[in-house]
Amino acid sequence: MARFAARPPEGPGVMPWLLWLALQPQEEPSTPSQPDAVPTDKSAWNLKWNVTAELELRYDSNILRLDDQDIRQLETDSRPDKFRIDSPDDLIVSPGLEPSLSFPLFQYTALSAIRARAHRYLTNSIVDHEDYRLRLEVGVLEVAYTLTPRVYRREYREVVTNRFESAFYREDEVELAARWRPFKAFTLRPEAVLRVRDYEEPFDFRDAARVSTGAAAVLEPVRKVEVVLRYALLRNESEAGDFERDTSYVEHRVTPGLVLKSIEDVELGFSYRIGFRRYTTNNSPAVDPGHRDRTDDRHELTFTGEARLTRPLSLDVLVRYGSVDSDLPFDSTATDEEMSWKRLETAVGVFYRF
Repeated sequence: MARFAARPPEGPGVMPWLLWLALQPQEEPSTPSQPDAVPTDKSAWNLKWNVTAELELRYDSNILRLDDQDIRQLETDSRPDKFRIDSPDDLIVSPGLEPSLSFPLFQYTALSAIRARAHRYLTNSIVDHEDYRLRLEVGVLEVAYTLTPRVYRREYREVVTNRFESAFYREDEVELAARWRPFKAFTLRPEAVLRVRDYEEPFDFRDAARVSTGAAAVLEPVRKVEVVLRYALLRNESEAGDFERDTSYVEHRVTPGLVLKSIEDVELGFSYRIGFRRYTTNNSPAVDPGHRDRTDDRHELTFTGEARLTRPLSLDVLVRYGSVDSDLPFDSTATDEEMSWKRLETAVGVFYRF
């Protein structure tokens, strides 16, 4: 087992801990192919390009996370002013391309990649969008930035005119993670994520920044079986004023999971995420009955499968079911905010590496 190279940092904050973990000696790699291994062959220092093409077909039963009342109104067309989609569910086609480059950096072989994806909704084209992701891995550190330039959220009631208007936003997300492997069968992965949403007028009061901090612990009790436990604390801060709808909240998430690698070239994953969200607005319930003293119980069950069909070709499968149970102590019929909802997602993706 590796000894600590220095004393751990004191005081609050995630960044000092991530940097401290990055400086700790790691378990010696079992094979030179591990990402943080130091190559011994001179040819390993050459730059190496790869390009991965992907195509995902996904079904989403509730693309806007509408509650049961909204779904009934949409399906019966009883509130045509409230919706710009034709159906609560949709089939989404998502092609993508990710070029990557391996190069020497310090004593490591670093990996950088840029991924671009488009998401095309076959029924509700207003929800179409693209996202771009830049990723860098150096030894035990990983940094990623994701940009989604414009996303349709849903129709919200505009405060001044009292009419429903379309809400669009831009999303920027920065992720920072480290891997610490104190011994062979255990890995600790601290993580920090900053997500910023910038809404277009007239809903700029919904602008918010969310910080997520946590860690994932991975234990391998037997060969090719991993037990995963993840915890995250989320803090969302909205820019809403005293007379606007305030989406600020604090949420705790716990996610136990299991990964099976017992079948050759096949990996199966199971996880169950439990979340408790408490909205923190102090605005009057007359102004914001949809968030004042509101709490959410949030659950998400996920199954994933990955099969490597040939050396460059792989197939991914996803099944995810999520639900939210909202408790609003004030009049829930007085708000148009989304409340309790259910959602089923199934996806099949094909990846080809050139």
